[in-house]
Amino acid sequence: MLTYLSRFATTFAAKFPFISKDPILKWCLTNTGIQTDRNGNIVPVKNQSPKQRIDGTAALLDCYVGLYEHYNEFTGAI
Repeated sequence: MLTYLSRFATTFAAKFPFISKDPILKWCLTNTGIQTDRNGNIVPVKNQSPKQRIDGTAALLDCYVGLYEHYNEFTGAI
């Protein structure tokens, strides 16, 4: 079963062209790596240093999950 992070990664480049225009979000994304936990879930982690920030990536993923879970409600409202 695909996780939200997997779905996000597969559709990211094609559907979110605004990323290249936001230097802070782009920086957060370059600081983000992925790790698989013991249950097979993919989770975002900091690439190298604990001082790196991935807050922008986490916020973007939260928004994506909310949209994915409520997509029909969202498209019905617009």
